[in-house]
Amino acid sequence: MKESNRLVMVCSECGTSSCWHGEFMCSMAKGANTELKTVQVLNAGGLENKDNYSTHKMIDVYGEAAPHGYGYGK
Repeated sequence: MKESNRLVMVCSECGTSSCWHGEFMCSMAKGANTELKTVQVLNAGGLENKDNYSTHKMIDVYGEAAPHGYGYGK
C-alpha cells in the first residue's frame, strides 16, 4: 500500500497528530475527539512537521508503523 494512504490519528479540533500524541495540547484538546487522516491529507495541510507522523514516529508511539491501517481518512 502507498505511504500516502497510511492513516494517522489526529486531534479533531486542530487536526494535528502531535496534539494527539501528547507532545503539545491545543487549547481545544480537552474534550476533543480524534479522527483519521491520510498522510497525503496531512502533507497537503502543512499544519505540522512531517516527522510527527512519520513511520518512525508511529513505531515510537504505537509500536508499529501503521497502527490505524491504510485507507481513506476524512
